[in-house]
Amino acid sequence: MGEPLGERVGRPEQRRADREVHGAPTEPVVVDAEAVAFEGSAVDAILHFAEERHSNVVVIGGGGREGARDYLVGSTVERIVRHSPVPVLVIK
Repeated sequence: MGEPLGERVGRPEQRRADREVHGAPTEPVVVDAEAVAFEGSAVDAILHFAEERHSNVVVIGGGGREGARDYLVGSTVERIVRHSPVPVLVIK
């Protein structure tokens, strides 16, 4: 095994390498987001909206029920994750 990264590079270089490895932005990031409300099937509405708007990602809360019923039936979040045309970020 090689020597630790900190011993191979100087402190400024190590901080820059850490930012690159961990994905920390070096400048503020602007996010274009939109909150919407629909009636009807949440899964169908969210998937249709993501595809129609050519979204880069769907962000959805995942703090719902847990238990045998969700395991057998499947949750809304699970169905969105499985069928989404884009990546889904689930926030608990």
